[in-house]
Amino acid sequence: MPWAVTLIVKDCSSSAPLPGALVTDGVGGGYTDNYGQFIAVIDDAYTGYVVQISKANYSARNFTFDRSQVGTVQNTCLSVYVAPPSGGGGGWQISCFIVTAATGSETSEEVTGMRALRDRVAARSALAGRLIEAIYNEYWQFSPAIADQIRDSESARMAVTALVVRPLFAWYQFAGQLALNPSDTAAIDQAEKALRGACPRYLGPAKVAGYLKQLADGQSLPASMPQLVAQLAPRLRQALALPLVRWAILEPLLRTWQGAADHLDMRQQVAAWLGGAPLDTLATPEPAQLAAELDAVASLLSFDAQARSAVGARLAAAWPAAGTQALAHAGLCEHPA
Repeated sequence: MPWAVTLIVKDCSSSAPLPGALVTDGVGGGYTDNYGQFIAVIDDAYTGYVVQISKANYSARNFTFDRSQVGTVQNTCLSVYVAPPSGGGGGWQISCFIVTAATGSETSEEVTGMRALRDRVAARSALAGRLIEAIYNEYWQFSPAIADQIRDSESARMAVTALVVRPLFAWYQFAGQLALNPSDTAAIDQAEKALRGACPRYLGPAKVAGYLKQLADGQSLPASMPQLVAQLAPRLRQALALPLVRWAILEPLLRTWQGAADHLDMRQQVAAWLGGAPLDTLATPEPAQLAAELDAVASLLSFDAQARSAVGARLAAAWPAAGTQALAHAGLCEHPA
């Protein structure tokens, strides 16, 4: 039986609905209506379905429909296309991520490193790749506006780089080493050292962690907070209303800065974070792919038994059809008695 999801396409900067945007899988498709809506009716044979969304004068992007979205309204946005400068200069587009805006280059170490890690994780686990795509679907709802807000201010870019980009980049590099190369102790030690150095003492890790905690808890920020944080606060609160963004961005930042303030065990911090990976928000893989998918997830968590058990417990609750036997065989839970 086909399943349906309503998609609303908006302009990333103004949040205005975009009528007439083409939504296609390369064979069939249609256009958004006057309200920017497109209803996707997808064959039951698919648990996930990738389409491209495009409109004249906008940068095209992909969107992944997932069976877990059945009956819901999903939102995405397109950014106005900005042609790269002539003459072969560096430049960047308004549609690029906050990391690109902050570092000022699409080829910075942080941008290329994050892309490479994303591709390696997705290549190891299709399920992890689907989670990454779902995170990006949320990220695109607010990131262009923040990028636009900081791109013309050198001080704002420097602040975002120091407070967000470098700590987050170091966190993901360390997590990537633990997940992808758990036996390479030298590389892990080096990545951990880089993570500990990503939160300089002069910025006051305890104070930064306090601001992040207040944002996470929905509290009012103090009047003494930095001006940049005050300016970005509305966009940040919009971002923190998105559950996958909270897990992928806020939680790592909070753990990194709190770890720097309190000298926490960062391997335990990464393990606890990965143990909370919201894989249970995705649709259950097809039976033919289930065992391989679970094995791939378990391999990414091989460095920590508690992380495997935490993920396994949530998958068992969210995917009862998967069965504890399959989860146990992959090492994500104990074998049933």
